Amino acid sequence: MITEEKLISYPEQYLISRGLAADSCVFFDIETTGFKSSSSHLYLIGAALRVSKPDGNGISQWKILQWLAQRPQEETTLLRNFSDFIQSYDTLLHFNGNRFDIPYLEEKYEQYQIASPFGSLRSVDLYQDFRPLKALLKLDHMNQKSLEVFLGLERDDTYDGGRLIPIYREYCKTDSDTYRKLLLLHNAEDVSGMLTLTSMYSYVDFVQNEDWYPCAQLLTGKTGNKQLLLTFSLRFPVPVPVSASWDYGYLTLKNDIGKLMIPMSEGTLYYYFSDYKNYYYLPEEDQSIHKSVATYVDREYRQIAKADNCYIKRHGTFLPQPAELFTPAFRRNFKDKIRWFSPEDRFFEDQTQLSLYLNALLKSLLS
Repeated sequence: MITEEKLISYPEQYLISRGLAADSCVFFDIETTGFKSSSSHLYLIGAALRVSKPDGNGISQWKILQWLAQRPQEETTLLRNFSDFIQSYDTLLHFNGNRFDIPYLEEKYEQYQIASPFGSLRSVDLYQDFRPLKALLKLDHMNQKSLEVFLGLERDDTYDGGRLIPIYREYCKTDSDTYRKLLLLHNAEDVSGMLTLTSMYSYVDFVQNEDWYPCAQLLTGKTGNKQLLLTFSLRFPVPVPVSASWDYGYLTLKNDIGKLMIPMSEGTLYYYFSDYKNYYYLPEEDQSIHKSVATYVDREYRQIAKADNCYIKRHGTFLPQPAELFTPAFRRNFKDKIRWFSPEDRFFEDQTQLSLYLNALLKSLLS
């Protein structure tokens, strides 16, 4: 059995954002010779723990511990060492460990009739937490290396777990220092990479937050079209700027600021009555009126209203809304899926309404 140690620096504010106490947390990752515990061996476990409190810049020192089995027969020693180690902690962080690492280890503990240490531990799976960000971040894959590339993290390690299996087997035969370093490097960078990935909790916080309080600014584009800019503060700065566009506007997140640019519509829009069978359409006036009033209009100037012409018109400046938050809700035409409202001047200074509006827009984007 070989034990290795390595120190790294880490800004732990993102653990704090999830309500986690850093001194109670352990990041861990395992290396095996296959996916099935019954037909493969566990040969390496790496873990990271905090060894110093944050400095004035919020940076703390963390130590990576690694236990490497020099022979498959040392599997039980590996399991016991890891079990003894995590007794002092209450939270395990990992990447996809709920589906692989933990079940694999649980089966190994059962196989060797060693008490499992996982029963009382809280499990935080970074993969499961970050997977809902795929569309926002415009990523094709959500595996750890893809997320590290997104964050601009560079690895010295060029192997994946599968390619390391024959290297471990050769290491067992030769005790090669070169092979040992390759095995330890891959695992150490998996563990240290997880610490770096926690910065992505800033995006999770953005997605889950439902209490935004924006500042509003009316702008005029180069073509004269009006736009509403909503600016809001993020609780935690995002590590990489992101942007997204959809029917209601254009979103950007950069550092600790979010901005949503919303195109406004100027002209004539229509309010459609849902109970069109109770209305007449007046072609000369291009609008509909209720039957109780239409009885005073000559028959030649009225016709039974249909769903697509049962409306009244309004001219003005409008904002889109994903649901009928503000009434009356207008449309550009009968098939328009977007609902529009005509904001009064006080709307742009009403923090309650602006917050309600922004939260609804962001919810429609993130859904």
